[in-house]
Amino acid sequence: MEAICPTGIDFDRYATLANGSVGYDEADAHWADAAWWDEQARAMRDEVDDIPDDGLYWTSVED
Repeated sequence: MEAICPTGIDFDRYATLANGSVGYDEADAHWADAAWWDEQARAMRDEVDDIPDDGLYWTSVED
């Protein structure tokens, strides 16, 4: 999956917005703040299995 996903702030934005962990107003207010996005991306993950308990998440894709 890493090969097709963006990295850094782009991945953090994509993952947190797709997951629904961040509202669009919040996202707009912090759009260029890489540290804020990193914090949000980490906060949405479950401490036990590193998969969000709520929202959406990705698994591998078979051709």
